[in-house]
Amino acid sequence: MNPRHSLSLAFLLAFSSAGLLHCATDVADDRDDDIDPVTENIDSATGALTKTFIASADTEVAQASPTKNFGTVTKFGVDSDPVRHGYVKFDVSGISGTVNSAKIRCYAWNGSTDGPAVYTTSSSWGETTLTWNNKPAASGAALSDVGAVTYKTWVEFDVTKAVKTNGAASFVFIPTSTDSVECASREDVAETRPQLVVTYTPPPPPPPTKLTCPTGFATEVWRDDFDGTALDANKWQVVVQNNSSSGGAFTQLTKMLAENATVSGGKLHVASKRHCEDPYVNRSAAEHPAKCAGTNYYSGAWLKGKTTYAPGKGVMSFLAKIPAPQPGVFPALWARNSFGDTRYGELDLIETSWDAPKGKQQDVNVFIATTHLQSASIMTSNNGVGPFANLVTKPHVFEVEWDANAAVPNVKYYYRDELGSARILLRTVTASSPGISGRVSADNFKTILSDGYRPYIDFAVSPDNPWTVSPDVAATYNPEDLEVDSVIVCKP
Repeated sequence: MNPRHSLSLAFLLAFSSAGLLHCATDVADDRDDDIDPVTENIDSATGALTKTFIASADTEVAQASPTKNFGTVTKFGVDSDPVRHGYVKFDVSGISGTVNSAKIRCYAWNGSTDGPAVYTTSSSWGETTLTWNNKPAASGAALSDVGAVTYKTWVEFDVTKAVKTNGAASFVFIPTSTDSVECASREDVAETRPQLVVTYTPPPPPPPTKLTCPTGFATEVWRDDFDGTALDANKWQVVVQNNSSSGGAFTQLTKMLAENATVSGGKLHVASKRHCEDPYVNRSAAEHPAKCAGTNYYSGAWLKGKTTYAPGKGVMSFLAKIPAPQPGVFPALWARNSFGDTRYGELDLIETSWDAPKGKQQDVNVFIATTHLQSASIMTSNNGVGPFANLVTKPHVFEVEWDANAAVPNVKYYYRDELGSARILLRTVTASSPGISGRVSADNFKTILSDGYRPYIDFAVSPDNPWTVSPDVAATYNPEDLEVDSVIVCKP
C-alpha cells in the first residue's frame, strides 16, 4: 500500500459547461464535512443535466476477518490475495427522463496493474454492520472492468446499465488480480469521497394548457378563460344595438345581439347569422337559409371589457380560432383605450375578411394588424401580415404590447402558432410609421399609449364598401363561430 500523500485541492475537480472534467492531482488533507452530497451541472447546448452523488455508504469486507466490520476506515480495498471486496452505495434522487451515462468514480490511493470489476448488489447492507459473513452477493455480469490503475487518480467504472431511475444504487467491487486497489472512502477527506456521476436528459416539459404572460410582463392583471356556462357580466359588456343606420362602415349591416355570444366547453363562441326577418322584430326567425326572399338581415355580437388595464406599458393576449372567411364575414380581436377624443387609440390584433382587394379572394392564411389613432381614419398602412399556415383551422395566440415609456414609444404585434410556440414579431409601430407619420405627433402617440387598454371581441358582417363585398345573397351564409379560449392582460 502506498502512503497517503497530501494533495492540492485547487485542481482536483473541474467542471465545464459540457459536464465533468477529471484532473488527477493532489488533494488537501483538510476535512470539509459540509460538502454538498449532490451537485448538478447543465449542458447549455444539449440540455442534458449531470448530477454528482457522493456515496451514502461504503466499506470493505475481508475473507480473513469474516466477522469484522470496516465501515469507519478511510479506504476500502479490493484484492484477491488476501481476498477483499469493496462495497459502495449511492442515494440517487432527482433523476428524470433518459439516463445517458452513469459512472462510479473512486480516488485510488494506490495503483494496480489490473483493477477490479464492478457488479450490482442488494442495497440491504449497512455500512457499520456489513461483514464477509453477511455480505450480499454480486448480481449478474460485471458492469465494468478496469485495467491498470494509476496512483492518486480518479478511476471510473461505467455502470450506466444499472442506473435508470431514482433510489438506492448499490455496487460491489470484486478483484481480478492479486495487485490490490484501495479507494478513498467517504470517511476520507471530502474531496476524495466516492462519486456517482449521472448524466441524463430530462423529459420535455408538458405542453402548456394555459395562456400565460410573456417574458417581461410578470403580473397578470386580468383574464378570462370562459370556464363557466355563461359570459361573466363582471368582466364583459355586451353591446346590443341595431347598426343599420349607425356605427362605422364595417358594422352598418350588422345587428349586434347578446344571444350570439355564448360560453360552452371552455370557450367563448361568437356567432354571425343571417335572418329572413329583422332579428330585432323576430329573433327566432329562421337562420342561415340558402336563400332569403327579399331583404336579408344579419346579426353578430360585440363584447368589450368593462375596465382598462396596464396604463403606460402592458400586453394583451388572445388564444382564439378564427372562422374561415366568406364574403361579408368580418371577425376581429382588438384593444382600445378609454379616450374618445384625439387621444383615442385602437390596436387591432387581427381582422380577417374574404377579399383584398375588393372582390378578389385573399389568402386564407393572411390577416390584418392595424393601429388606429385619434380616429378610425388615421391608421397605419401596409397592415397585412402572414401567411401563417392553418390560420383558420386551429387556435393561435395573438398579442399586442404597448409601451409609452420606451425611448421611442411603440406598439408591437406578435403571433404564436400555439401555446408554447415562439413569439413572432409581426410589426412595430411608432409615431413615424407609414400611414400615421406626420398625422400624429410623438407626444400625442405617447399620450395615447399612456392610458390603459381593454379587450374587444366582435364578429360583424361587412356591407358593400370600398374595401370589401357584402355577403352573397345567392349563397348560404353560415360561417363558423369565432372561438376564443382565453384573454389575458399583463403588466411588468
